[in-house]
Amino acid sequence: MSSEPELFSHTEWLEQMRYYYSKFEEGGSVYEAAKLLPGVPVDDIWESLYVCGPKTAMTSRKQHPLYNRWQNAQQKCKNPKDPQYKNYGGRGLKFSTNFEDFDYYVDYLESLEDAYKEGFSIDRKDNDIGYIEGNIRWANKSTQSANISKKDNKTGFTGVNIQTDSGRYSATVKFKKKIFHLGTFDTALEAAKVRDKFVSDNNMPHTLNFKEEK
Repeated sequence: MSSEPELFSHTEWLEQMRYYYSKFEEGGSVYEAAKLLPGVPVDDIWESLYVCGPKTAMTSRKQHPLYNRWQNAQQKCKNPKDPQYKNYGGRGLKFSTNFEDFDYYVDYLESLEDAYKEGFSIDRKDNDIGYIEGNIRWANKSTQSANISKKDNKTGFTGVNIQTDSGRYSATVKFKKKIFHLGTFDTALEAAKVRDKFVSDNNMPHTLNFKEEK
């Protein structure tokens, strides 16, 4: 017996989808249909659901585990009324026009390394850049906690702090619950360079202050 997925004519396909549509009305999910139709892309099921019932198709799409993140990221970057806008769109961070298409957004994220891996979630490689291709990854908590925007630091450099008693600048790196104290320096610039070198030499996931030195 062939293991190839069964092929449907257009009419048979619509009949199948109308059946699933009636199930969705009872609170089902597009992913239930996907399980019952091996070999059929979820996007094709969504498209067919639009034929059978657009409202149900959108409801099913909202059940996708990436939907809320997709919506929230857009709001933070594009909606001045969003509470987080000042830290995103207000800083010039953009949301890729390609990502405005939810299907494209999902396909892109699912193509990346470690997609849906336990303990991993979506992260931006450089927190001073927005949600664009090449700047999105799946990362664990240790990597994300190491990835701090230098905009949040009063010295203007990540991993550099001014000592109130001496006025000198300390360089530190935090990773996997460990703190590496790299010394104190006369200037913030000197401390930042030492900190970046330590990060690069140890192949750490932290954002560098000076990208040309990667």
